Amino acid sequence: MPLMFWIIDSNKPYKSALWKGNHLIKLGQENKIKIMQQLYIKVIPAPDLATFVKYFGDTFDISSWEERESSNYVNGEYYRGFLNELQIKVSLADNSEFSSFTFWIVLGNYEEESMDLLESMADQMARKLTLAGYEVVRSIDIGQINGKVLRYVKNPKVPGDVQTVEGRSPC
Repeated sequence: MPLMFWIIDSNKPYKSALWKGNHLIKLGQENKIKIMQQLYIKVIPAPDLATFVKYFGDTFDISSWEERESSNYVNGEYYRGFLNELQIKVSLADNSEFSSFTFWIVLGNYEEESMDLLESMADQMARKLTLAGYEVVRSIDIGQINGKVLRYVKNPKVPGDVQTVEGRSPC
């Protein structure tokens, strides 16, 4: 049975949420349930948000982005795009546990049966970004202090391969 709890952080765009396994299922628009995966991206030197969004879109064949405004995001801005039915939001990272990371990518969908697909998509994106030289962490225990994360690292013994290392936030 999913665990229901209240999110205390007022910077988040939702007030209550449900957990099902390692997936955060949040109450979305019109009381539909939304499933999420989150990636945190670090790059030094960091490009501006618009430049990173263009790179991300080109890399994953997302041609149409909406620049949006919301006080829930750093500097009041984020970008939203779609890959088929998958909604992707990209913003500057603002989570105190991941404060050393530059960008925050949230992948979401309203279809509960897409949990495995969503997790697979997040994993594939993280691997591709890691091979491109970005430092990537995927939050497994979303919203939990000292929660489980997967850190993606290049395999030094096998060119073109990425390994995951399980750890705890903060990173």
